[in-house]
Amino acid sequence: MVGQFQRRAMQHFMQFAQGEMFALHYLYMKKEAIQPTELSKASGSSSARIAKLLATLEKKGLVVRAVNPNDRRRMLVTLTERGVARAKELLQQHYSQMEMVLSELGEADTRDFLRTTRRFLEIADRCKGSDWCKGAQ
Repeated sequence: MVGQFQRRAMQHFMQFAQGEMFALHYLYMKKEAIQPTELSKASGSSSARIAKLLATLEKKGLVVRAVNPNDRRRMLVTLTERGVARAKELLQQHYSQMEMVLSELGEADTRDFLRTTRRFLEIADRCKGSDWCKGAQ
């Protein structure tokens, strides 16, 4: 039961860091054309995954891919007006959901959540590439 709860909670919180939501948010925040490789690095996804994602977004009319005029071997990706509108809509939905969750938690539980999340991230950062965490694998 704990495993199911953890999976569901992580899926909910990670939905913003994956796929279309992530790409639209990233492009919206950048406010300029970017190369797909930048999106690949930022998301931790393969270039093949990003190419497929961008093709889907392009079919939906949310992004435009064009040849980079400074380096014709590379592509640039930008949001369309429709993409900007969709990114704003998704951000607003995300903020509203988070506001509702934090409001329901209350101030004390929200502070505890932020404190333990910060602590978790500090420990996880120490774990990256260190021998300290190799025993946990």
